Amino acid sequence: MRKMLRSIAKARMARKGYTRINRRMSAGRWRRHVNAYPLNVETGARMSIDFCGRAKNNKRQGQFTYSRIGG
Repeated sequence: MRKMLRSIAKARMARKGYTRINRRMSAGRWRRHVNAYPLNVETGARMSIDFCGRAKNNKRQGQFTYSRIGG
């Protein structure tokens, strides 16, 4: 479904004469053109249009935080 919505958004942007369509698609702004909002699974309510999935733990991210000592 997501793949189909993205292709519809891409076609609409091309038809309207937008430039740099691939850049707009990668930035996640394609949802505005097809009025597709992600839904909350638990409540069924609309989420913000900029939602790109829950935060994921980066493996390079350290487990501890260190404070500076003495300045």
